[in-house]
Amino acid sequence: MKKVVIEVRLEKVVHVVTYNASLMKAAGQRLMEEYTTLYWTSCAVRCLNIVAKTSIGVVIETTKKISNYYIYKYDLAVNYMKKFTNGWDII
Repeated sequence: MKKVVIEVRLEKVVHVVTYNASLMKAAGQRLMEEYTTLYWTSCAVRCLNIVAKTSIGVVIETTKKISNYYIYKYDLAVNYMKKFTNGWDII
């Protein structure tokens, strides 16, 4: 990863995304320590696949709870959401 950052030039690199393997995690952490302007994360798709394999029903229920807490709790947020979803609920 470091070779790529150097090749592309650090001032053009803001975020690096890699596979979720422990070796990549360690390399990403070291990269962030060396270059403080750079941010590393693991691949979100890989993380979502792991979550989906555990139990999709639990994920759906958790999503509903989070939506109910953060969106449906506030009338302003609900009205704003419905404006952009043509009146549809998101769950």
